[in-house]
Amino acid sequence: MIDAESPQITVDQDDQDDQVEQNPLADMCKKSAKRNQKSLPSYDLSKLSFLVVEKHPAMRAIIREVLHQFEVAYIAEASSPEQGFEFFCQEQPDITFIDWAPGFNGIELLHKIRRDELSPNPTAPVVIVTGNTETRQVVEARDAGMTEFLATPVSADTIYKHIVSIIDGDRKFVRADKYTGPDRRRHQDKYGGEKRRKEDENSATNSDQEAE
Repeated sequence: MIDAESPQITVDQDDQDDQVEQNPLADMCKKSAKRNQKSLPSYDLSKLSFLVVEKHPAMRAIIREVLHQFEVAYIAEASSPEQGFEFFCQEQPDITFIDWAPGFNGIELLHKIRRDELSPNPTAPVVIVTGNTETRQVVEARDAGMTEFLATPVSADTIYKHIVSIIDGDRKFVRADKYTGPDRRRHQDKYGGEKRRKEDENSATNSDQEAE
């Protein structure tokens, strides 16, 4: 098991193909004095739209009520991955929360958002909400292209923490043959010499072999 609230999986991989800047949300969210969650920046979230794709009505209600507390004006909800992708294409939300649980393949929905030709916004921030917190499961979600990993049970603080992480984030978006999603290296090493390139190549090879 790992730290379920804030898993830090930072494997160096060759995620340099076709990077585009991510994070148009920062300009939409002005700093606000209304909310202060444990020293986190306070943002006005009223202009953001959210999609909650969740199997259980009770969990959908919890997330919806928390977002209402944050004065979010628009929240769409879906009860299945199929309906979730339909709503994602129709509504084009700014941030999407996706359940990942037995009988609810949130990872497959994440794959469709990232790679399906019908997806209107493959770079959209996606938060995986799950009780699957073993290291291999976090890695699976990361390699599917998640933006944030929110372990259950959730709270207003943890939900807000991950929203702030998305708004403040400076991770670039990667489009490569084997991966589409936010750059999986949270901390970039500025050294770019031959030794570093060789380490990147070896790390990418090892990761691909583990995934096979």
